Amino acid sequence: MSKFAACLCCIFLLSQMAQVEHGFAANQDLATMQQAAEQGDVFVQAYLGWMYANGVGVPQEDRKSLEWFQRASEGIQNAAEQGNPMAQFYLGYMYVEGRGVPKNEQKALEWLHKVAEQGLPIAQFYLGVMHVEGRGVIMFQPLVLMKSQSVSTSSIKKKKTNG
Repeated sequence: MSKFAACLCCIFLLSQMAQVEHGFAANQDLATMQQAAEQGDVFVQAYLGWMYANGVGVPQEDRKSLEWFQRASEGIQNAAEQGNPMAQFYLGYMYVEGRGVPKNEQKALEWLHKVAEQGLPIAQFYLGVMHVEGRGVIMFQPLVLMKSQSVSTSSIKKKKTNG
């Protein structure tokens, strides 16, 4: 899976979060979004961080992107710890990309597993992408796995015949 496809998933997720939970349409007035972000709406803060990072609807500005992601990170962390599935997914995404928090693929996997187990399709998809790309996980090695299974199977057979 390419970064482009993962980015498209995040665009969809962020626009849905802003639209459903906060009443914003994808083409919402930037001033209105910034006002909500200034008032502490962490999901809109994260959405603005993504917009500035990717130059969507605004000029691409890494400094502003980082500022918005950092402002969002604490609130999203709190919401994730309280069980908000969208916050859990987005916190996982932030850890994967190092947006507003230090990049940490192990923490990303922990949060993505939590929310994927709750049935959020975008989290299940992104978690699958991480596994396919080997991000934060050991790549699947069929020959090693087959060899270890045959060893454990033969040792079980020996125990059954000896015991």
